[in-house]
Amino acid sequence: MGAKIERPVSEFNTELKLKGFNVWQLEADSHATRIYNRKDFYKICLTTGKSIVHYADRSFEHEGTILFFGNPHVPYSWETLSTTYAGYTVLFSEDFFSASERSESLQHSPLFKIGGTPIIKIDEGKRDF
Repeated sequence: MGAKIERPVSEFNTELKLKGFNVWQLEADSHATRIYNRKDFYKICLTTGKSIVHYADRSFEHEGTILFFGNPHVPYSWETLSTTYAGYTVLFSEDFFSASERSESLQHSPLFKIGGTPIIKIDEGKRDF
């Protein structure tokens, strides 16, 4: 495994981090592999490039732009295969939603449902939008 890459942080992160919410912009994040395990946060990624996502007992190889929805109840890892890989990552905790009483609905959402498909392919027009 390579050295940990420091990513640029949104200027809104200082306030949001206190509420359990963080945003990162991915740039030149090539050939990185994330460790396969359960995380303690929900994750939404909008990424463009080629990678393989190992999610529970399945793997999803994709090229192009995708939306990925990870939840803290399912182990996953991410292998970046492209030499160029860019996008955005949003991380948020159960506490972030507990404050708004939406935590239970989030767990039942098809986007974060255990056993669901965590990836949605995005065409170029929608990506640009």
